[in-house]
Amino acid sequence: MIQQTAPVEDLTLAATNMVDGAIAVTTGRLHLDNPAEAFMRVRDNDVTALEYFRYELAHQIAMLSSGMDPTINAVYLEHELPEAEELGTPALRVTDPVHLVVYSEHQTAALRSLFEAIDRSLVDVFEQRGINAAPGLITIDIIDQQEARRVSASAGGFRPPPVTLVLKDD
Repeated sequence: MIQQTAPVEDLTLAATNMVDGAIAVTTGRLHLDNPAEAFMRVRDNDVTALEYFRYELAHQIAMLSSGMDPTINAVYLEHELPEAEELGTPALRVTDPVHLVVYSEHQTAALRSLFEAIDRSLVDVFEQRGINAAPGLITIDIIDQQEARRVSASAGGFRPPPVTLVLKDD
């Protein structure tokens, strides 16, 4: 008899794997000797380490969520821009929200619940690793066909279009 695991257990394992994967990518990108060193840099809010970690974590979240919800057509990462007129790289913290744009056929409570569950699982993993985190590590903006222009490179405006993380074939 095959034993099935509960969805919460699956998300806990998935969140652990996502954080481990993001740390592994950070380790490689920074040419560090081991993941522990990358984790310390991320935990200490080293900007370069955080940029690699947060991008890969966003990519992992996008892959997981699009595989779990068939209504998701694409997931994008919003650029992190400085406030108002300030220039330069914004100060990042490991617990700052990752801002995703989710292009879905329908905006449903189930879709929002999926991201809330992933967020809770990530908070738990961060807490287990000594990072004081609160819910809200992921923020999402769900768009539909009528709002899809917003993610187009030709849309213009003062903000660059979001970065494509996942794009399903039609």
